[in-house]
Amino acid sequence: MSLALLLVCTVWVSTPQDAQELLPAAQLPAALGGFDPVALTRGKEVPGKSNLSTTHLSYRYQFADAKNQALFDADPERYGIQMGGACARMGPLSGEGDAQRFEVHAERIFIFASDQCRDTFRLAPAKYAMVANKDPDPKHDAALSTQARVLLNSVAEAYGGDERIDGISSYHSRRDIFYDNSDGTKTKSIQGLMLMFGDDDASVAVRKYSSYQDWWRANVSRGENAFIAESTGTRPMHTQQNQYLRKLANHTVVAILKARNRADCAYVGLDNDSYLHRISMYFDDTRVIVGIDPTTDRILTIEYKGLGPRGSADITQVLSDYRDVAGVPLPHRIDLVADGKPLPRSRVQYDEVTLNVDVAPYFQRPKK
Repeated sequence: MSLALLLVCTVWVSTPQDAQELLPAAQLPAALGGFDPVALTRGKEVPGKSNLSTTHLSYRYQFADAKNQALFDADPERYGIQMGGACARMGPLSGEGDAQRFEVHAERIFIFASDQCRDTFRLAPAKYAMVANKDPDPKHDAALSTQARVLLNSVAEAYGGDERIDGISSYHSRRDIFYDNSDGTKTKSIQGLMLMFGDDDASVAVRKYSSYQDWWRANVSRGENAFIAESTGTRPMHTQQNQYLRKLANHTVVAILKARNRADCAYVGLDNDSYLHRISMYFDDTRVIVGIDPTTDRILTIEYKGLGPRGSADITQVLSDYRDVAGVPLPHRIDLVADGKPLPRSRVQYDEVTLNVDVAPYFQRPKK
């Protein structure tokens, strides 16, 4: 669900909230029913005052007093709506929630696209809230790291060798989805992921995009420079959304292979059996467990913490349909498993995978 269903969910909800950045700040409706967000995080519903307001990430907040406003202005991502306003049930990169439909959990404010989403969140709020967090930095030892690094470097040979892997400048995967209309016609949706690598392989830009009819959306991260561009306008990206986007990128074969010799890449686990060699890696605030076929040295599984049907879950990507792409064998099919159970309707079949294409223009912030 983490990859496949998150790509889908950006299509099903697109609300007037999306266009709010186009309005002057003074014309934005007060978020959270006009309640003071700082008071809300403390468990109190205190009406804010219209003459004490702050706008952050397309939301206008009202405050009961100047002290609370100062606290908010000093740390808006702490006291403001979490996940950049995405529906907290559907995940940090989903469509917008309704800023009047909110829930407070662990002194943080979350919003939702529907009452059903909020009701589901309430069943396990901690599991949904933690999806946007960084993966914890695990402990590791030098001896294990040396063994794991040697093994993954041998895997790189099965993918074309060091020179070919290290020379990858970009990755782009795309799939087309066709929806049946009542009149017998079909409507096409395009969904894809782009990675652009810097010279040191640690400078990775990420772009995840979706389109459906006249609507389109692109989540773009170039380190701390991150934004969401849509057919309705462009707005900054919340830190949690940026973290989550970069984690999604790190769950790809190319990103894992490119990270193998990075200075910040730590190897924290190594488990060899007759079926799979499993290497646990940590880089760019992301932990993944890579399952390697001992016969072919191909990566068959990628495991990580991600969004499942009921919040945070142990996700496994099962990789198949390997095809040659510019001399590098890459999977074109992904089947997803959450907490040991196959996810229905979660298969990802790519229509196109490319390497080393100039994707730089797609990472530019739109002028309008």
